Amino acid sequence: NFLLCPGDNDWNECADYDIDSNTDPLREDWRSKFANDPQFEQFSMDFPGGGKPNISRKVGNPEIFHFEYNKVAVFGLNYINGQTFANNRSPVDPNEEFVEDTLSNSSCELESIVILSHTWPDETLYNKLTEYFDRCDKDLPTITVTGNTHPIVYCMTEENERIDVTVEAFRSGPVLISIVRDPNGVHGDFVHIEDPDTTESNSQCPDL
Repeated sequence: NFLLCPGDNDWNECADYDIDSNTDPLREDWRSKFANDPQFEQFSMDFPGGGKPNISRKVGNPEIFHFEYNKVAVFGLNYINGQTFANNRSPVDPNEEFVEDTLSNSSCELESIVILSHTWPDETLYNKLTEYFDRCDKDLPTITVTGNTHPIVYCMTEENERIDVTVEAFRSGPVLISIVRDPNGVHGDFVHIEDPDTTESNSQCPDL
C-alpha cells in the first residue's frame, strides 16, 4: 500500500506551473499517475488488523485524501513549500474545506488523527480539528508528519495533544510511525516512532 503527497520539486517548482489556476498539464499528469490511477485509488493489501479502508479524495484536488482505519483518521494534504495556488491564491483553502467537510460527517468515535503533508499546515487547519474536538467533547492525539524542513537532527515537538515530526532528518533513515491503542481503553491512543538512525543524532533533542 503506497500513497503520495506532492512536494515543491514535483509541483510548483516545475516549468509552466500556473499559480493562478488549480490545474495545468503538469499537475494533471501528476494527478493521473499518483491520485487517479487505480493503484492509488484504493489499497491493494489488507492492513495488519485485517481489511482495507476506503480512500476518499477531494473533487478537483485528488492529491488531497483521507481514510479511516480502526478509529484513526488519516489526511494527506496539499501544503507545499513556496507559493502555490492552493495555499496562496485559491479563495478557499481546499485542505481546510476537505478536513472540515470530512470531520463534519464523521461520528465522534475517532481516537486519533494523522496529518501527512510536504510542509507544515496553516494553524487555521488545526482550528477545523478543534471544531470537531469541541463537538465531540474530547481532544484527540494528533500527529503531523512533514518532510520539507531537512533538519540536521531528528526531533519532535509537542503542544498539548499535538505532535509534529519531520521524516527528512539529515542523518535519519526511514521513520516508522505507529498508532498504539491502550488495550484497556482508558488512556486512548499513543504514537510510537521508531527511528533507525544509527548515529543517534536525536540525542540532542529535548525530552517530550
